[in-house]
Amino acid sequence: MKITKKIFKILGITILVIIGLIIIMFGYFNLPVKKTNAEAMLGMTFSSKYASSIGLDWKANYIAMLDDLQIRKIRIPVYWDLVEEKKGEYNFADVDWQLDEARKRNAEIILAVGQKTPRWPECNIPGWAMESDSIRKANLLKLIDVVVRRYKSDSVVKYWQVENEPFLRFGICPAPDGDLLDSEIATAKRADDVREIIVTDSGELSLWIQAAKRADVFGTTMYRTIWKKEVGYFEYPIGPRFFQFKNLLIKLFAHQKNAIVIELQAEPWIGGSTTDGGLVEQFKSMNSVQLRDNVDYAKKVGFPEIYLWGVEWWYWLKVTQDHPELWDTARELFGNNSIVVTDKKEIVTEENIAPKEDVNEIKSDKNIPNKISIKVPFTTQVPFAKWDAYHEEACEEASLIMLQYYADKKSLTPSVAEKEIQKMIAYEIKNYGNYKDSNAQQIVQLAHDFYGLDNLKVVYDFSKEDLKKYLSLGNPIIVPAAGRLLGNPNFKALGPLYHNLVLIGYDGNKIITNDPGTRKGEGYQYNLDVLYNAIHDFSGELNQIERGRKAMIVLE
Repeated sequence: MKITKKIFKILGITILVIIGLIIIMFGYFNLPVKKTNAEAMLGMTFSSKYASSIGLDWKANYIAMLDDLQIRKIRIPVYWDLVEEKKGEYNFADVDWQLDEARKRNAEIILAVGQKTPRWPECNIPGWAMESDSIRKANLLKLIDVVVRRYKSDSVVKYWQVENEPFLRFGICPAPDGDLLDSEIATAKRADDVREIIVTDSGELSLWIQAAKRADVFGTTMYRTIWKKEVGYFEYPIGPRFFQFKNLLIKLFAHQKNAIVIELQAEPWIGGSTTDGGLVEQFKSMNSVQLRDNVDYAKKVGFPEIYLWGVEWWYWLKVTQDHPELWDTARELFGNNSIVVTDKKEIVTEENIAPKEDVNEIKSDKNIPNKISIKVPFTTQVPFAKWDAYHEEACEEASLIMLQYYADKKSLTPSVAEKEIQKMIAYEIKNYGNYKDSNAQQIVQLAHDFYGLDNLKVVYDFSKEDLKKYLSLGNPIIVPAAGRLLGNPNFKALGPLYHNLVLIGYDGNKIITNDPGTRKGEGYQYNLDVLYNAIHDFSGELNQIERGRKAMIVLE
């Protein structure tokens, strides 16, 4: 009996000590962290597969991420079931395209390869490879060898990531296999002995050691608020010191000194598919405030790089739900990085250019009225005064929208105009590969392709009096211009190098315009000489805009 009491006493003391240690550890984990790694670089995971699954044009989403959010660190999964649908037949077209666009903008890529890659269902194994374990494993190693050898000479690829959280039992996947992972890493290193390899693990549900000891760079996930059927929404009761403690563990026991955040929660975790839930439900676990808080939390951990997770959802909110708040917040967080401007796809050849028309046959100077004003609905290129990378370039789109709504005899509201601008830019990215700096012929082509507007033509090399003759016919005109020669005091700074605006009338020597470059642009009047001097078509180089031909787009 005494022995039994003694055992129970020791057991009780042990339990109390363990409970005490747990309380102390959680207390330590939640101590405030004042120091923030302000130099931490932000990146993003992008999944073409996921973007497509929620009904997005994934290429438009990707370009928007690069050009609007100006993200320059990107993790891209290579989905085995997409690149090798049939055994031995590889199709890397989508991966190539993503890398090409990133390279144009001096971005850097983490290329994630393996059977388990980011996004549900986690494992993306083609059906033919599931005939047996031996077939799956042998062809998995072959895939890694093919991918690494294909892209090892591409400077845009900075790291290989082999598998995604390979030791976490999550998703529709085979059981974790450390020996197979070792073979995958060895295969990648044989194919490319230069680049470092990232191996990742769950931030909250693992000690990291197994993954960290195999990695050149270790990557952790970082989730704050999750949803479980049994308890509903659950916020992990751990502060940044929890991750700092685990980082110390891998330094001591895995000799790993290089750690990054590979997946920071920046989208909701709800019951079921994210976009299937109502917006109120989605915003419970992720919103603009939570996004900022999560990034601040990750920076307090102190790791040098932080890759976020959720750009597809932000874009879905923006373009399909009219909720740009998350997207706008992300733009602020990522800041203004440099953009490499690419040439817009040439749509119209010289053979298609309309010859100069003899406008004297339209009306003589004696027959035109002294003044004319055409009622054209107005929008700025920034209907909600948000000067982002898209709207900085949207004068062509805004001018075309005004013309179309004039032709349709419809009114314009800021909400309608914003949606039209977004849809038109997305269309240009999808069909032309870019949306910036369109010349007059390209604008006419866009009007035809997007609106089915066939009664526009370009007139070149006209006199300043010809502007009034065309306006006297009663239809508006779009003119391309060297924006800084316009001298509009309402422009930001010096004004745009290249600009487009709509002419809607004249009064003596004043040309009346709807200028989308300013909220004060409705009915704005320019001196005829000043406007005519500024008219120049885009010649292909912004710094040579004043060499462009005189051009105007007229509505017949």
